[in-house]
Amino acid sequence: MAGPAHDQAMIDSGEHSHGATDAYVASFLDSRLETQYTIHELTRSDLQLTSLESFRNQEITYVVIGYETPGTGCGVESPLERALRAQGPPLASFTPTIGCPQSVFDPIDTYYVPLAGYGGWVRPGPYIRIYRLGG
Repeated sequence: MAGPAHDQAMIDSGEHSHGATDAYVASFLDSRLETQYTIHELTRSDLQLTSLESFRNQEITYVVIGYETPGTGCGVESPLERALRAQGPPLASFTPTIGCPQSVFDPIDTYYVPLAGYGGWVRPGPYIRIYRLGG
């Protein structure tokens, strides 16, 4: 299951750190605590943004898109990703499939392994695209 790296601001917010109260405890959450740069975890409402201006105002440099719903990402793009693509292609893309196979996923599963329709799958995992925010 994909999870965020944690920075101090994320810990302080208490929203995504599952009760961690300090950096030491948070470092065990996903075995990573980021201290060299800040992190803004994309929310579902962020994915609906059609403008990149708020990200630019926060001085965000890179946006990593990896949809949390298994099977999403091969052909579905969010409004945010369409805005990013309007600037140009992703810097890097990682795909677990060859093409876009028709697969069936358990709706409560976040392990990115289909229940049926394995043809075309090379490995489990989400589609990941990394964009550099221009401007």
